Amino acid sequence: MNSIRRIFLAASLLVPPAAFAQSAHPGLGAMPYDGGTTFRVWAPNAESVAVGGEFNDWHAAPMAYDVSDGTWSLDMPDARAGQHYKYYINDKFWRRDPRGRQVAGRDSVIYDPAAFDWGEAPVPKPAKNDIVIYEIHPGTFAGGKPPATLDDAIPRLDHVRDLGVNAILLMPVNEFPGRLSWGYNPSDLFAVEADYGGPDALKRFVRAAHERGIAVFMDVIHNHYGPDELDLW
Repeated sequence: MNSIRRIFLAASLLVPPAAFAQSAHPGLGAMPYDGGTTFRVWAPNAESVAVGGEFNDWHAAPMAYDVSDGTWSLDMPDARAGQHYKYYINDKFWRRDPRGRQVAGRDSVIYDPAAFDWGEAPVPKPAKNDIVIYEIHPGTFAGGKPPATLDDAIPRLDHVRDLGVNAILLMPVNEFPGRLSWGYNPSDLFAVEADYGGPDALKRFVRAAHERGIAVFMDVIHNHYGPDELDLW
């Protein structure tokens, strides 16, 4: 009997068997549904993975392993957007969700990507040979003491449009250690930096840019992460 089966056998004495069923909801990360949230993480080399958070008083709820794709998943009733959570790996380490869309402190936060109202403005699609790009560092663009937020940047979009700009390139907005950075040391690749206002602030900025006929491009960095506050380790 391998170690994974031994762990599940021991845990099954305390947890109902239904708790170990693979989730039928697709996707990675924390995915809210009507009445709860599905958690799924890719960890093919882990011996055990559990999830805990504000929805269960941070008790580690064992997740089910899918040998076909190396993922662990669990449907957690009553877990809802805005609640903090983490994964508990090998009965040793609490780690943030590598696919988490929002971070608060050292925790991941359940985020509902379908809750935002994008309005009616169409996505601007300037011709490739007609693009005029203005690059923005979100933490300093608005002026004042950094870090500024993406909401702070919205009132300045009229000025950018009046310059003749039809596309903005945002320097990396991925969550990074500390409060001040160029963005080229990401720690959470799918989360938007909390000091920039988080994912909803990014969406409000993009919506406001589209309302002014400005397209938005995103800069990303994949050749060096962290190294601080890097739960991917």
